[in-house]
Amino acid sequence: GVTTTAVPVQNTSSACKISSMVISVLETEITIDEILHADEVFCTGTAVVVTPVGTITHQGEKIVIRDGNMGPCTQRLRETLVGIQLQEIDDPFGWAIAVNG
Repeated sequence: GVTTTAVPVQNTSSACKISSMVISVLETEITIDEILHADEVFCTGTAVVVTPVGTITHQGEKIVIRDGNMGPCTQRLRETLVGIQLQEIDDPFGWAIAVNG
């Protein structure tokens, strides 16, 4: 049989836990102005894992973030999450569940 790993980590609390392995995390409300002037913006979710936001359109103006490319923090966060999913790095949260099939 084949053993696969399932890692159920796609919610705000889990994203913050993963992020804290990579960067300093402060969970707080932010303004649209802070987002528009951020060095990096990313989103998380089941299908997207960790994906950079390349552009934001606000009040009819298109704002490009990091020339539309993934930044170093987003890259490290994505690599950490995928590493846990693939069991290439330790799972300090006990999220990985072996699924035998």
